Amino acid sequence: MPPWLIGKTITVKADHHHLTCYFKDKTVATHRRCWQRQQRIELPQHREAAQKHHRRHWYSQEIAAFISLGEPAKRSLEHLATTNEPLKKSVRKLLALKNDYGA
Repeated sequence: MPPWLIGKTITVKADHHHLTCYFKDKTVATHRRCWQRQQRIELPQHREAAQKHHRRHWYSQEIAAFISLGEPAKRSLEHLATTNEPLKKSVRKLLALKNDYGA
């Protein structure tokens, strides 16, 4: 999938030979269908672009404010990044808790 679709809901339709992905009624990707279990089919340029997109999460003002709390906050942020939770939403909640209860 194109990196700009990360975090968005897509519709996937498949027949016996092809798999087609749609975003708001627009076809965004078509691939040959693979019948192997847990087989990942991806284009190298999409993977590189997704990694660049992931790095951009670290440049928001909220992330910078959270990192400024010190080394424990940075370690917890690195751990949050490995989970499947939305990073910015989690940081926003933690900053709200910090404002209410202190560092």
